[in-house]
Amino acid sequence: MAGKKRILLLTQYFPPETGAPQNRLGALAQFLHSNYEVEVLTSMPNYPALKLFEGYENKTAFTEKWKEILVHRVELFVGGKGFVNRLKTYFSFMRNASKYSKKELSDRTFDIIFCESPPLFLGITALQLSKSFDAKLVMNISDLWPESVEKLGVVTNKLILAPFYWLEKYLYKKSALITGQTQGIVDSVKGKLKNESTRVLWYPNGIALKELELPTETPASIKSIIPEGKKIILYAGNFGFAQGLDIILKAASKLKSQEELHFILIGDGPEREALLEMKSNLKLSNCDIHRSVSRIELFSLIQLSFAYIVPLKRIELFLGAIPSKIFEPLAMGVPVLLGVDGEARKIFCQDVKAAKYFTPENVEDLSRSIIELLENEDLRNELIREGKALVAGTFDRDRIQTQLQKELDLL
Repeated sequence: MAGKKRILLLTQYFPPETGAPQNRLGALAQFLHSNYEVEVLTSMPNYPALKLFEGYENKTAFTEKWKEILVHRVELFVGGKGFVNRLKTYFSFMRNASKYSKKELSDRTFDIIFCESPPLFLGITALQLSKSFDAKLVMNISDLWPESVEKLGVVTNKLILAPFYWLEKYLYKKSALITGQTQGIVDSVKGKLKNESTRVLWYPNGIALKELELPTETPASIKSIIPEGKKIILYAGNFGFAQGLDIILKAASKLKSQEELHFILIGDGPEREALLEMKSNLKLSNCDIHRSVSRIELFSLIQLSFAYIVPLKRIELFLGAIPSKIFEPLAMGVPVLLGVDGEARKIFCQDVKAAKYFTPENVEDLSRSIIELLENEDLRNELIREGKALVAGTFDRDRIQTQLQKELDLL
């Protein structure tokens, strides 16, 4: 329709890949599509298994439709674990996205380039595109980079990090709008900008409550992995270093005498093999580790769970983190055991009692919290009630996106 703003969403991660970023970016694309003219420039799907999805092998670049949205896909280096391989992946997508846009999108017009970071380097491509199309640059910061790799100890050399910090600040200054996933990210960005005129908006993760279609029947695939008569303690998501999932296996070992409990971990990621080895070494019969499942299967499993664990490592960086995996169980009325300090603890455990906090990486505390849920039905009911209310009042995606639309309309 004439008069609608044209937006190019630039992101390395996008459906049909699975995971929290992909779900959020897919929802963002659909929101943009409903209000503007939008196209997506992204990579060949490969995450989290770091293997090209079936049907995308041996392709360099092509265009397809996803939920009526035009999606341009380019190849990238698909490497293994490690910081160097990750950089190769980032730079290959950045280079190929830039080449593709110059060749295949030169006849387009865009008013806004909406760039997802990390990878931070993609902001260079986004800035180039904003200049080529005379478009406004919007940076969506879902993770502070390079702060995250420094605080995680992946890279500590100040000389190596210095140009990355310079690039971060430079891109922020060149943006017309910056959206941050957490208040901590928003505060950090504002601190770097100081007196700059760039607007910064808190654009948190959330959940589309009106689109939350819960399964009415349990899929056979889920029935087959749930031991009969057990109370399921569930984790579902990325098996990465940041999550510190060894704490769940250690809690399962500590609670072996609680015969009604059974722990299930669902997902993929670089720590998968280490977790399987730990499970074997601890001889855990009360814990299973499974590959990622479909969204409807996951929803069914969440519904059947007694509690849902959301952990992160005890690292200063994560004091500003709000893991997006928390929203589905809260909306479904499943108590959440939250091992994330800082902003998440304040919002979900202190301001209201929407989740049960345990000290990150503290096996004793997690184990006590599980036992408390077993023995205190009033606490469990309070967590369910307050969790549903918080999601509906603050983290309903319709409310969040309405605010984003107001900001985009001002550009």
